Amino acid sequence: MNVVPSTDAPPSPVGAAVNTVRLFGFHHAGGGPSAFAGWRYALGGAVDVVPVVVPGGGHHDFASLVERLADELAPRLDEPHVFYGHSMGALVAYRLTRLREGRGQRLPDRLLLGAFAAPHLAHPISRARNLAAVGGGPARRLARGRRPPGRHARETP
Repeated sequence: MNVVPSTDAPPSPVGAAVNTVRLFGFHHAGGGPSAFAGWRYALGGAVDVVPVVVPGGGHHDFASLVERLADELAPRLDEPHVFYGHSMGALVAYRLTRLREGRGQRLPDRLLLGAFAAPHLAHPISRARNLAAVGGGPARRLARGRRPPGRHARETP
């Protein structure tokens, strides 16, 4: 299973600039390096977009995946770089940064995370679990025989 930066994406239309920022992109679950294919053209020669292949299985736990990525990406992370992770890739980028911090290794100049709740905060769904206990939200409407409102459902009086 290949976890090194992908070479499948086309090169930047402009050669690498002297002050190029290397951006490692960590894709969403079920995605792949093609998630960042258009970024090279959109960002131009000032950003070297490096899609990282994050394998979907074959690991005993998430920590082993992150450790494997850390080891295999290490030679490319000694120079200035930025991490961007989307959805599950955000969690991978965050954990990889924390692991490198613990090892005393160079950290990304920026850690950019999208489509994922802040890893250090409680997940938003944990607050929703208490709705039934306090009699609010959809649980309350259902108990009164009403459907929760939605795109195709109308609230009845």
